[in-house]
Amino acid sequence: MTTFKSSLRILYGFYYDFNRFFRYGGWKKSTNLKYREYLAVRIYHKLEKCMSFSDRRVDAGQNAAHELIKFYESKPKNQELGFHESIGLTVLTNYRDQSDIPLALSHKIQLLLDAFTYDSHEPTDYKGYIESAKKSNFSFSTSFESAESFFNTRHSLRSFTNQKVDINDLSRAINLARTTPSVCNRQSWKCYYIINDRQLIDYALEFQSGNRGFGHRIPCLLIITSDLLAFHDSSERYQNWIDGGMFSMNLLLAIHSVNLGACPLNWSRGPGRDSAFRNKFKIPINENIIMMIGVGHYPEKYRVCESARKPLSETMIELKKK
Repeated sequence: MTTFKSSLRILYGFYYDFNRFFRYGGWKKSTNLKYREYLAVRIYHKLEKCMSFSDRRVDAGQNAAHELIKFYESKPKNQELGFHESIGLTVLTNYRDQSDIPLALSHKIQLLLDAFTYDSHEPTDYKGYIESAKKSNFSFSTSFESAESFFNTRHSLRSFTNQKVDINDLSRAINLARTTPSVCNRQSWKCYYIINDRQLIDYALEFQSGNRGFGHRIPCLLIITSDLLAFHDSSERYQNWIDGGMFSMNLLLAIHSVNLGACPLNWSRGPGRDSAFRNKFKIPINENIIMMIGVGHYPEKYRVCESARKPLSETMIELKKK
């Protein structure tokens, strides 16, 4: 009877999740401003990534530029521009100015910009990417001058050098990440790694969509998982993602602290791709794959996405009783 009741609770929990996602998830097209804000950043971030590459193809980003133009052309009339929509126009402008694109596309972008009057939420020098020099911009050491200097200098790096990653540096970062809090201290996470093996890393990255243009530069690849066996109740159905996500973020910060760069790689794959990857790399079915992380050394000079942040007022919200 206990097993039967537990099964019912699990089914109800998943029905509850499915119903909410089906009704409110971003998979359905909408003219709602909040939906459009999330869609805008998804598209323009492709251009930010493109502009951050140290060596990019001549046609890089052109598909994303056309996609972004169509996005603005579909905007409902008289609807105010949101934060990310404004930033998207700025990124599109800088993509045009920084890239050798066809005249037809450049003209199309200019026509679009002429049709919009917008006030950027960011400084006028916002480019969509940051050009940086490692040694002159910040100094890696055992301690940073302030919390801001630590957090604000961590970016997703995609321009790794050819230098091999030292297993001792990697071990140190993972050991630091083990301090991550978890529900009842269950520590359900695992970190699989492939280090300095070009052929195997390239093969693993074939299963992930989102490393085009820089995956061939990644000298060390991590795969973070969280074990479902650690969570015994239907009320904990989200917890493996939460604990695994917290460990992943802590690991990214730990990697930053040991003088290495990193780029989180999304693992939102369908059952077929997820299952195929598990079979090839023998990752147990009871472990959810949270994400991949590319790790490597900073070059002397590099570019990273500027990635505008929404105003604090949209993130920090006081909770009040109705």
